[in-house]
Amino acid sequence: MKILKELSEAFSPSGFEDAAGSIIAAEMEKAGFTVSTDVLGSVLCHKEGTGKKLLLTAFFDEPGFIVTDAEEDGTLCLRPTGGESVDGDVRVVTESGRVGTLKKEGNKFTAFIGEGTKESALITAPIGSYLVFYSALKEGEVLEGKALSSRSGAAALIAAVKKIKTERDLYVLFASQHLSGSRGAFSASGTLSPDEVIAVGSVKGSGVYISAMDKRFIADKCVRDELIKLAPGAKVSVSDTVDSDAWAFPAAMTGAVLIGAENMGTPCEKVSASDINAAAELIKKYAERG
Repeated sequence: MKILKELSEAFSPSGFEDAAGSIIAAEMEKAGFTVSTDVLGSVLCHKEGTGKKLLLTAFFDEPGFIVTDAEEDGTLCLRPTGGESVDGDVRVVTESGRVGTLKKEGNKFTAFIGEGTKESALITAPIGSYLVFYSALKEGEVLEGKALSSRSGAAALIAAVKKIKTERDLYVLFASQHLSGSRGAFSASGTLSPDEVIAVGSVKGSGVYISAMDKRFIADKCVRDELIKLAPGAKVSVSDTVDSDAWAFPAAMTGAVLIGAENMGTPCEKVSASDINAAAELIKKYAERG
């Protein structure tokens, strides 16, 4: 899971995904895709073929905290973009690499990064800059670290497309700004106008799931049933704890493959390596079917 380690540890909060996007773009170019990045930071990949457009998509941003001000003692005042579910003090890091401690009191988020005055704190972390969770990936069968509930889907897509053999017109979208209202997916939906979509996301739990519905999405019956046929051991999800961009493609036949995750939205998210591999294999089978 070398690619997932790189993605997990990249500094790429919602709206500022350049670091993770560059890693993804390099991998997709190696896989033989034509790659471009749109104005929102989404990575668009295409391998020309025939017939209807098949789009495979996953998002890749992570929870972040935007600096809104600082107190006189140098404590940063923050607004979260995801990450609201943290409990207790956790370590965070600025883009420049300064590590600090995040505190949550009610709905108020603050961080101390070692600066003793308001002026010096805002020089190190200016208003409008980001902090993200500070966490190195712990590897093994169960992976633990930050951004895994989002980037495990991206890792599964990369693994799948390297093995897919198809003559279909294949698009792969790594969508930015999922935590900002799925802006990247909505924008690309209009640009690409796919006929068929498989969205890869996450859901609270363990294993691989096929989504029947969530609070914003109802899967296309034909796509859902085909996914179930291809992966009879997968669970069917009707959960509202789903993180997916499937709802952003209302004009396409859309299904969703979900990877189980624990501690979502925290610095110690957990996913199974075997679940990521199983999701990749299911995506491959779907793309290669007749």
